[in-house]
Amino acid sequence: MLHTNLNKGAVEEIWDLLEDQVATLLDGLSKSPEKYEYHIRRNAAAAIMKMAYGYTLTEDDFFIKLAEEASQISGLATAPGKWLVDYYPLLRFVPSFFPGAGWKRQGEAWRERLNALSGVPHAWVKAQMALSGDSFTESFTSRHLRASKVDMLDSEKEDIVKWCAGGLYAGAGDTTVSALLSFIMLMALHPGVQTKIREELDSVVGHGNAPRASEVDKLVYLNSVLKEVLRYAPVANLGKLDSS
Repeated sequence: MLHTNLNKGAVEEIWDLLEDQVATLLDGLSKSPEKYEYHIRRNAAAAIMKMAYGYTLTEDDFFIKLAEEASQISGLATAPGKWLVDYYPLLRFVPSFFPGAGWKRQGEAWRERLNALSGVPHAWVKAQMALSGDSFTESFTSRHLRASKVDMLDSEKEDIVKWCAGGLYAGAGDTTVSALLSFIMLMALHPGVQTKIREELDSVVGHGNAPRASEVDKLVYLNSVLKEVLRYAPVANLGKLDSS
């Protein structure tokens, strides 16, 4: 289900959306460059919310705060060795009301908040489909609900749609932001690389112009730099760094 919306052909269908978000990002960076991390985080959230749910983010949006909270919870919950149950797995069978089982009550509270990350926007899409007829904004969620005839959808299939969309949002938020922040840091440390990227942009798209999505493949040097950033500063350290 996710692959049908993440392959190259599917991404080309949302080029207009991505270009709109790039314009918004550049505008924000030009007005308040010191808030670059906020602008990048908001841009990543806005793009994925539009794609996954057809939802347009506003400033200080509820869904941004919800996603940030979910990210913080995930970080705390998965910290290695933080919880006694990590060392003694049998403790997972201890009732939540049992003395000393505060960690389990905390986990149940966090689970509700994490469920809201997928459940709240999913419910919003269903409400828009019911109230707006065919005038709602198409999205990953609405396409799959409509294809499965939402009124006839069993709970298991609907859960798959809901959690896949939630996975898009939760996954794209931190990973995209992390990669872009690493890129900015490394460009600050290597001004010579910045100059070469600027020269390529001027040559391919013209001075002062932002590249369109269809022109990205022509930016050979920039694409190579982005790949090197991901190699040098991976979002998740999944293997040994090549010493060569």
